[in-house]
Amino acid sequence: MSGRLVLVRHAESESNILQKLDTRPPGAALTARGKEQASALARTARSWQADVLISSIALRAQQTAEPLVRATGRELQIVEGIHEIQAGELEDRADREAHERYLEAYAAWLHGDPSVRIPGGESGEEVLQRYLPIVGELRDRYVSQGGTVVVVSHGAVIRYVAAQLSGVTPMFAIMNRLRNTGAVELQTTSDGWELARWGELQAPFTDVAEQVRDVMG
Repeated sequence: MSGRLVLVRHAESESNILQKLDTRPPGAALTARGKEQASALARTARSWQADVLISSIALRAQQTAEPLVRATGRELQIVEGIHEIQAGELEDRADREAHERYLEAYAAWLHGDPSVRIPGGESGEEVLQRYLPIVGELRDRYVSQGGTVVVVSHGAVIRYVAAQLSGVTPMFAIMNRLRNTGAVELQTTSDGWELARWGELQAPFTDVAEQVRDVMG
């Protein structure tokens, strides 16, 4: 029986509206619209039949997960290490230059150079070193046993980690950002992971773009 790992981007935050690079926990709260999105997500979550529900330490992720707790009856586990890619010197900036510098490093990682560092922030290597061990533990404890784990995390880091696990092309991961409450679903295979869904996209996957204009997506 194949288990599933569902990586969900949080609902709309106040910083999303302002296009700010908000990466340092606890970060901004959800907007009123974001709370509505989280409630809608909870209705979807019932069909996932989650065995485990996890959130990053960021406020917006925990607020997104709260309706899921009520819908699924699962206890929420708040886990270190699955927060957003740290923007360092670019934190809280909303200008074009800051966005471009953040995305330049991100693109370099996806194209095979995880040593590149966001100014004052993280390298791709550091992101994987904190995130992948958690994914590995979830696989060993739950997913490999046929369970479904739902993780409420963050757009950019979900895409980067999911690309490493699934082997999608760099262009696919760069172009196909996740909308608020969008999810990537991965299923276990005998030797790794298989991509089942990426946002609104399902297999077969090609280098198409959803055109989500959100730097943190």
